[in-house]
Amino acid sequence: VDDKGTRFYRKSLTKLADAVEHFNGRSLEFCAHLGDLIDREWRSFDEIMQPLARSRHRWHHLLGNHHFDVLDALKVKVPGRLGLAAERYRSFDHRDFRFVILDTNDVSTYAHAGGTAERGAAEAELQRLTAAKLRQAKPWNGGIGAAQLAWFEHTCAEARAGKRKVIVFAHHPVAPDNDHNVWNAAAVLAAI
Repeated sequence: VDDKGTRFYRKSLTKLADAVEHFNGRSLEFCAHLGDLIDREWRSFDEIMQPLARSRHRWHHLLGNHHFDVLDALKVKVPGRLGLAAERYRSFDHRDFRFVILDTNDVSTYAHAGGTAERGAAEAELQRLTAAKLRQAKPWNGGIGAAQLAWFEHTCAEARAGKRKVIVFAHHPVAPDNDHNVWNAAAVLAAI
């Protein structure tokens, strides 16, 4: 799409190809992409995945809110399009570290098709957070559901018991307080 403000969409393919080339010249264990590989439209995945296919490194993709700016019927296919298995959140160990990948779109008004229970629950949660005047109660943000939060706490406790340091990847930030934070940033910070 055309450039808008500080978003230079048409330069994305070249920038990503340059980044892949740069990373290919390095001895890296893996690369992580923190979400929003596309801005909108399912067909955007076809072009943007081409530079990544030239990478010699393994990529860990996180889901971003813009990945779900596709037709409702395609929303469930987004993780698979990024090569993710059924788990939208996960962890892996490398040396003395546990890397945790969170899905901050778990509870959101955009990642689930209209008319689904997940969408209804997210709309109710956004309404509740808006009424509570939570700064990040915005439709472009999302939250981490109860099951994922419990998994996160268990995963971190397990890492601590194994004397591993934990590095957390998430699309939406948790701090400092701002308009783009995950809806339940306080709960995520408490777990951390």
